[in-house]
Amino acid sequence: MTKITIQKAGKEVTLYGIQHSSSLNQIEFLRKELNFTCPQLVFVEGGFNLVTFDSEKDAIGSGEMGFVSYYCKKNNIEIMSNDPSNKECYELISNKYGEKIAYLYFALRDYSTNSNHLKMNLEKVKTSYREIFGRTFRAHDEYIDYFDPTKNLNLFNEITRVLNKFRDNFMLMKLKEQLKHKNKIVIIKGDYHIRTMAKHIIEIVIDERG
Repeated sequence: MTKITIQKAGKEVTLYGIQHSSSLNQIEFLRKELNFTCPQLVFVEGGFNLVTFDSEKDAIGSGEMGFVSYYCKKNNIEIMSNDPSNKECYELISNKYGEKIAYLYFALRDYSTNSNHLKMNLEKVKTSYREIFGRTFRAHDEYIDYFDPTKNLNLFNEITRVLNKFRDNFMLMKLKEQLKHKNKIVIIKGDYHIRTMAKHIIEIVIDERG
């Protein structure tokens, strides 16, 4: 996990680069950090700002973002998404690469990261996969590497980098807006995002106009 704290002229922004999981060690670390930091606002990924849990156990079961959402709501800490909407992301990729590629990209990404695949149109995925990659989609194969921005296996790695840049720029814009009104902000994102964004976030915080 990466932790970076930036302070300037009464403003404090703390970044946590995490590994997406239900690791109790990571969750307890975040609990202690949030207790200590006492932020006015926490940015989270994945739309978890909109999710409500019946218990902390349920929240932890959904991963670290679920826990952070539950913790913030329980402790009356403002929580905000650091991601653009799914619709905006889909439109970005569809406009740049075409609707067919956009459909397969997001369907296969969800398939690779979600154990509940019942909503996926499997026949459409099979057809699109063969047309785009020229081979047969196999439901039991692992496709998670297609969405690793550090790899160059195929077009989907490139799309992931494009999408990550779009998401990161959205986060930077939201941070600028919130720094006008808030002095203590926490940002929790995947470690890759934090490492690539840190320089830009530091520049925003130390800019007196921020």
